[in-house]
Order: sequence, then structure tokens, then C-alpha cells
Amino acid sequence: MTSKAEQLLELAKAAEFSLGVPELKLLRCVAAGVAVDFKEEEEEERNATERLGEWGEERRLSAELIAWVCTDRDAREFITHKGLQVIGAKIEGSLDLSFAQMEFPLAFSRCAFMQAIRLDLAAVRFLDLSGSSVSASQIWDDASGQEVTTALEARGLQVESDIWLSNGFSATGRVWLIGASIGGCLQCENGTFNNETGIALGAEGAEIKGTVLLSNGFSAKGMVWLSGATIGGYLQCENGTFNNETGIALGAEGAEIKGTVLLRNGFSAKGMVWLSGATIGGSLECCGGTFNNETGIALGAQSAEIKGDVSLSNGFSAKGKVWLAGASIGLGLELRAIGSGDMKLDLSFATTSTLVDEKDSWPETGKLNLDGFTYEKIFNGSPVKGSDRLDWIRRQNLKASFSPQPYEQAARVLRASGYEQAATEVLIGKQEDLRQYGNLSRIGWFWNWFLGHTIAHGYKPHYALYWATGFIAAGTALFGAGYAQDPRLISPANVAPFEAAPATAPQLSEDYPKFNALVYSLDVFVPIVDFYQKSYWLPNANRGAEIPLVFLKTGALLRWYFWLHIVAGWVLTSLWVAGFTGLVRRLE
Repeated sequence: MTSKAEQLLELAKAAEFSLGVPELKLLRCVAAGVAVDFKEEEEEERNATERLGEWGEERRLSAELIAWVCTDRDAREFITHKGLQVIGAKIEGSLDLSFAQMEFPLAFSRCAFMQAIRLDLAAVRFLDLSGSSVSASQIWDDASGQEVTTALEARGLQVESDIWLSNGFSATGRVWLIGASIGGCLQCENGTFNNETGIALGAEGAEIKGTVLLSNGFSAKGMVWLSGATIGGYLQCENGTFNNETGIALGAEGAEIKGTVLLRNGFSAKGMVWLSGATIGGSLECCGGTFNNETGIALGAQSAEIKGDVSLSNGFSAKGKVWLAGASIGLGLELRAIGSGDMKLDLSFATTSTLVDEKDSWPETGKLNLDGFTYEKIFNGSPVKGSDRLDWIRRQNLKASFSPQPYEQAARVLRASGYEQAATEVLIGKQEDLRQYGNLSRIGWFWNWFLGHTIAHGYKPHYALYWATGFIAAGTALFGAGYAQDPRLISPANVAPFEAAPATAPQLSEDYPKFNALVYSLDVFVPIVDFYQKSYWLPNANRGAEIPLVFLKTGALLRWYFWLHIVAGWVLTSLWVAGFTGLVRRLE
């Protein structure tokens, strides 16, 4: 009986393949259901794809023969459930398996592909290229209408389980998995992807049911682009290096990631990390990550929905803008133990439950935007002094754009947490900054200044009592001195003649109220209480020595102060009432 190996060899000969030693070895191993291993066991170092030039003819395989085995109706019947497994081969030509339906695994470990691999709209149970290197080919891209440099072209590829591009895998040219469907994980740990002029790794619109691992030595020169992808597990980029200084280093715009995004613990990006509009079911963890894009956005998650927290802490470093404008952060935003960098932080119209921060990790003045940022509480241990929260708010570029919302938000949270005095300090600071940076008219500026210096804009109405005490004390001294003058500058109001000669002392009945400087000052100042002094005694403008230059007598000056005393009493009393009832605060 003819063996399976002999039958497969006969089919290959009938297909007019030239069968050398490597090809015979491949076909026999396929028929036997075992891996075909071309490694040199005694010289392990030579098996590295970096030493490809030292590989001999005994390791060379034709990509055309491999494609025939996988796609020929008769030949593929010899492939067992273990699939096609090749180790350490040098594969010449472009391995084109486009549209092939392969219900078995494909595994090429530590192989060297001399041209691109084509898997467009193919289906395979499992794809393993771990440790292999793939050289680039120029192919025509219908989408862009031009030739592109590609290493692995797999548009719409369907993989039942995992794709492994890891453990020393390297690609020169783009790896293109746009629209792919992957039933397990996309494993790229310790993989190297080089395409400096374009996309190094692209999985736009892909559906990946497991985790995407771009970590533990992963390196990309060029764009890693996951826009619109659906990832069932984590997007893990710990200890990964992403380099695309002229554009997006890592992009997942509009992606849906069911788990956590890990850009931490040695993660490094030169260029933009762009997560705009992404939905993240877990957290966005950037602890210990380095983000460098000095001339633009270093980390962007504009309008992203993050159901966990966002952690910019424990050595997180950003040179460039961290843009979280409009983001929805479910649990909390952490800004602690931030490393060196030159971060600009934009939180405009972002929302979160808890703000966790520390002063040493706040951006420098002019590099913060809080307009519209809302949060429900400030974490225990974060700064809660009014002066500290004002410092936080004032790190915005208030000269360019002043908004009262950050002050009101901070005050609302502080008050809800029991920090009433701190909340009041923040709201007073809001009015002070409005006067300095707001677009107030001259009248508005003066009114703001006046309220600030009298009742602290209604937040400290008792200040009006301090001013009142000062006026009453001054009035007591001035009115008392005027009454003590000879002749007296304060005369009885109800005795005729009122304007008596200076030497004439009016005769008063025993029932006439006696003058008391303190009570008189109170009676003149307080408009709602009658102490029976103001209506019986008045400063006499016709008495006293004449003052040079102003041509007024001292009695006339005392009369002018008398009127000022009355006006001040009405104003300060009204302000105290308005401040006490909260009317001023409501109007402002």
C-alpha cells in the first residue's frame, strides 16, 4: 500500500513542483502530522533570523509549494488536525493564501519570509508567526490608490483562535489586519514592527474577542492603528515602545475595549497616543508611562467613555498636551506622583466621580483647562484648603479665557464635603479673579471692588459690621469734639433761634435730651432705630473757625460728615441685610 507521504509526493510531482531535500522534508512531515524543523541544533545562534545570510540551501522552502499544500483540494486532505508547522525555514517568494479556507492551524516559528505574506479574506484556525521575520513587498492598495510597503496583508482575515506575532517576530513593512475577526488574542509581545513612513501595525475595524498584547518588549516604528476595533479583553501595552514622532504612535479612535487599557510600567510613546471617542469598559492606567509629543497632543482621549478610572500617577510623564476634554470617567481621575515632563492638561467638559490629586503633580500655570470639568467629590488626602483649590484653578490661562464654572464646581464639592470655609474662600476668589480677568465695565469693576471690600461679595456679611464699627467710632470722636468746642459746633435742633450768636448759649429745659456722642453717632448711622439724639441735635454750619482755601467753617465740615455718616449707615446696613439673606450672592 502506498503511504500518505508517497501519495502527497506524487501529487506535488504531478503539479510540476521541483522537489529538493527541503521540499521532500516538508511534504513527509505534513503527511505525518508533525512539525518540519530546519533548525541547526548544534549551532543555536545561527538559527536567529538576524543571521539569515548564514542559512544554507537545506533550509530554503518555496512559498508557492506551501500555498499549494494549504489550498489544493487533494493536497490539503493530508494536513492533520495539528495543521502546518514549520520551524526555522527560509521561505522564498510571497506566501499568498488570500481567500484560502484553512480549517487547520498555520504555524511558522522562527522562519524568515523573504517577501510579504498575503492572507486577505482568508480563514484559518490559528496563526503563529512567533519568532519569524517578514520582509516587505510593494503591493497595490486599492483603498489608497497607490503602492504600499507591506509585510503581512490580511484584510478581513478570520482566525478562529489566536494570532501570535510575538517572541522575536519582526516585520519590515506594514502588518495590516483591517477588518479581521480574531476569536482569541492578538499576541504581539516582544514583536518588532517597522514601517516608519506609515502604519506599522493596523487592525482598524477588527473584532478581537480576547486581549491585544502590545507589551513586554513590543516595539513599533510607525503608526499602530486600532481605530474602530472591538477588543473583548484588555489592550495591554506595558513595557511597549511606540515611535512615530511625526504623527500618531498609538491610535484607537472610536475603539470599543471591554477591559482595561494598560499604558503603564515602562510604556513609552514618541508621537500622539490617540483614544478619542473610545469606549473603555475598565480603566485607563498610565502609571509609569512616558508620553512625548512636545509640539502637540501626547495623550488624547477626547470624548472617550471610560467606565473605570484614569490614572496619571506613579511616575507618569507627559511632554505635550494631555487632552481629556469631554471625556466621561466613571470612577475617578488620579493625578499623583507625576514624573518630570512639561504637561498641558485639558479637562474641559470632562466628568468623573472622584478627583484624586496632589499639588506637586499639577501642571504649571497657564497649562491647565478646567472649564466645564465636573466631579462629585475630592478624595481624602487631596488638597481641600480654599487657597489650594484656588491655586489649582488659577493654573489655567485666565488671561486668555475666564470662566466662573471651575470655581463654582470646586465650591460645590467642598461644601458638600463639609469644608464650608474653603468653599467660601474659593467663591470669594472667583469674584477677585473676575475683577482682574473678566470683561467688566468700569461700573461693574467698581461695584465688584466695593462689594469685595465691604461684605466679601456677600459671603462674609459681618465685614459690614466692622466698617460700621469704624464709622460709629469715628462719628463718636468727631461729634464729641464738635460738641466740646467753644462755641459748640453741635446745637440743639429744636431751640430758637438755631443760628444764635457764637457767644450765646441757648437755654434748654430740663426735659430736653442731653447730648451723648456715642449714642448720637449710633442714631445718625443706624437708619431703623431712633435713640432720640439725631432729631434733637444738629451740626451748625455757621459756627467754628473758617478754614483757609476751602472757605468753609469747621461746623460746615462737620455737617458734611454728618451727611456722609447717614449715607454710610444706610449703605452698610443694606449691604449687611443683603449679604445675610444671600441676595448679593444670588445676584452675582
